[in-house]
Amino acid sequence: MHRPTSKFGLGVLALAAAGTALAYGLYRRDLAAARARLAGASEIAATRCGPIEYAAVGSGPPILLVHGAGGGFDQGLTIGSPLAAHGHRVIAMSRFGYLRTPLAADASAAAQADAHACLLDALGIDRAAVVGVSAGAPSALQVAVRHPGDGTHEHSCAGGNVRPRIRSAARSAIISTAP
Repeated sequence: MHRPTSKFGLGVLALAAAGTALAYGLYRRDLAAARARLAGASEIAATRCGPIEYAAVGSGPPILLVHGAGGGFDQGLTIGSPLAAHGHRVIAMSRFGYLRTPLAADASAAAQADAHACLLDALGIDRAAVVGVSAGAPSALQVAVRHPGDGTHEHSCAGGNVRPRIRSAARSAIISTAP
């Protein structure tokens, strides 16, 4: 009497196993395609804060774009491409633990802000707007706090994960102070 229920249970289990195997196969395929797409699209800067992956596009006043949780330098390039098309040099970097930038022992927003400044130093950039998107906003805002203009470095900053009034004020600051 329990036999039809057992067969049904085995069928459901087999279907779940097949679905899991298919999903895993698709995941591996997509991961390989993403790795192939990113191969050779970035560089590693040797900075005093350690190696940092980045890519730069465009020419003009520099903007350091700090990505959110959904990607690395590639997300920054996608978001920053309109800025590059309008006369800016967009430097999109990978934060600690993303893509080819190693995870640091201290991955706090303050330590990441220091790493952003280290990257700009390694690239010979004295003035830049720093724009953080989503999870990149806290460290971008920390750049302004920890590395204010001191005569040799000037950074203006905006975060994409802040209240609209603050975001509007930050956008105005970038427009008025960007190099």
